[in-house]
Amino acid sequence: MCDSRFISAPYLETLFAELRAQAHPFYAFLAGLPKDDFYLFCAYDYRRKSETYEDSGRYRFSLPEFLAKAGEFDPQDEFCIYFVGMGAQEEEDSPARIELLSCEDATVGTLTELAAEFMAPYCEKCLRTDTPFRLDAETIARHGFTPEDVAALSEPAERCNAAAAARLQAEYDALKKIGSIDR
Repeated sequence: MCDSRFISAPYLETLFAELRAQAHPFYAFLAGLPKDDFYLFCAYDYRRKSETYEDSGRYRFSLPEFLAKAGEFDPQDEFCIYFVGMGAQEEEDSPARIELLSCEDATVGTLTELAAEFMAPYCEKCLRTDTPFRLDAETIARHGFTPEDVAALSEPAERCNAAAAARLQAEYDALKKIGSIDR
């Protein structure tokens, strides 16, 4: 099921079932994220015998979208997993991102670790748009968090939000000191 050269749809189904069972708070966190922040990308369409980068919108899926269509993919289709907003920015006109390109990269341990690390840049992104990531009723429903998930994620989310707020306040304070910027 795992050819280490690529990630298949059956492998992803198994991987996310294992993540759901072993690290549900992080599974639910990823499942509730918009695909602008976390997505699965079908990089090679086996039936069409072609790479899909030219039509990337059609081949980019949130976790729930992927799971709803998983049975429709060819087992030879090749997938990548992307976390947007963390990692290195490879091109000036594209956001920083971390990509998992093989089964060796895409493990429950790696996804758990990356999801935990991703909370910080995600919280900062949310604060920058004045929509903080909070474990309120709406967020709990959107992500499908259980009470145990909320207990596990409350402290990390509060810590990430506080650190992001401090960074943003420091940026704001530094900008206020620049005389050539109109206030």
